[in-house]
Parts: sequence; C-alpha cells; structure tokens
Amino acid sequence: MYFADRGCRSNDATRFFFKIDYYDRAGEFASPAPADPTVTRRVMTIMRADEY
Repeated sequence: MYFADRGCRSNDATRFFFKIDYYDRAGEFASPAPADPTVTRRVMTIMRADEY
C-alpha cells in the first residue's frame, strides 16, 4: 500500500501544493510502516499551483 499526505498553502498571492511520500529506507518502495522512522524515509515535494 502507498501512503502520501497532501495539502495546499498560500503565501500572499501565491498558492503552493505539497505532498509527503513515505518510502522504505532505500527509497525504492512504499514504507512497510510509515509511522516508524526507523524503516521510513519521508520525501516532501513542493510546487507552485500555477505550475501544475
């Protein structure tokens, strides 16, 4: 199973989207336990909404 958290934030007139992906420590597959930092690598991606 693949887990990701997503959201949107605004800074003045600029909107940003973000997502956090939960990978295994090698960064190859989905984490087996996203809440466990000993087996999880978190990757945050940030993008301006007008670039989508």
